[in-house]
Amino acid sequence: MKFLEYYGLLGIRHKDIDFFNSDIYQDAAVFIDAFVITSLTDPFCLAAKKSIESFFHEVVSACKLNNMARLYQLFEHASEPNETNLGLRRKSNYGKGSTSEELSPLFLEFYNVTCQHLNPNTGPLFQCMYLRNFDADKMSDLITNVIRRHLSEFTVEQCRKMGIPLSNYKVFIGYYWDIRTLQWKELFEYVPIVDSEKKILLVPKNIIRKKLSADVSRFISMYIFRDLQKWHLTNNTPDCHYRELKNGKIKVYPPTKEELEKKELKNVTHKDYARNYSEGCYNCEQEFFNDLTARIRNGYGKISDEELDMMIDRNNRKLR
Repeated sequence: MKFLEYYGLLGIRHKDIDFFNSDIYQDAAVFIDAFVITSLTDPFCLAAKKSIESFFHEVVSACKLNNMARLYQLFEHASEPNETNLGLRRKSNYGKGSTSEELSPLFLEFYNVTCQHLNPNTGPLFQCMYLRNFDADKMSDLITNVIRRHLSEFTVEQCRKMGIPLSNYKVFIGYYWDIRTLQWKELFEYVPIVDSEKKILLVPKNIIRKKLSADVSRFISMYIFRDLQKWHLTNNTPDCHYRELKNGKIKVYPPTKEELEKKELKNVTHKDYARNYSEGCYNCEQEFFNDLTARIRNGYGKISDEELDMMIDRNNRKLR
């Protein structure tokens, strides 16, 4: 059942609202994209961006000091949230969602590998795309916790706008990242509650994606391989192809992206390959970062209102 349908608000489509009208009983396979948040300039994203950047600044600081106690504290509340009904319902090796035991060593290992080559212009959030065993679902869960206060404020605003009742008193929703104390804090706030117990947080529809925008596979194909093709042409390597034109001149072509994929990605993961290449070529990563930021501001990856409607309608039909 859709959130609005539960409150008797029928016939409202996503073109009429600013939030994702999620199914209250079933998770939707979409994710909160942190890089989208940090790229957009609306009031919600600007406020949430401060929390995200503050959190990752503390993560990097803890890694620099090899401070595992601080890292465990930072990832103490990275578990799977239930209020947004987004992502893939799962169980980790340590229980529900991600935990400090999983994420602290992961981020420390990543920092230790890349500390000499971190690109200060793109920042740690963007470079999370290189993290092993850290998928869109885990990132979305982590970011949901970090920006929970902003989601709560957005939810209250939207519910009041639509006349949706909130709890009679402030209830404990979860933890959020506090940029003043640089600690996790408990969040008590008014919230819509369905079936007398399930708390709901609404999510701005413009920050959700089917997959994260900072995608390593696209980075490799569109930027790294293009850079390699230029290198092959400049150096006229044996991997280039030659074709005689009608006028007798020889035209040189670089290896195709398919050929590069077979050669470059043999016995290496996409994430490790992209990270290793970027360590020696900041320009590629910077170009991807700049292009992606600009494209997001022009609507890249945004799920259309019609797609969101179909997604929720399809989920409802499956439950019937």
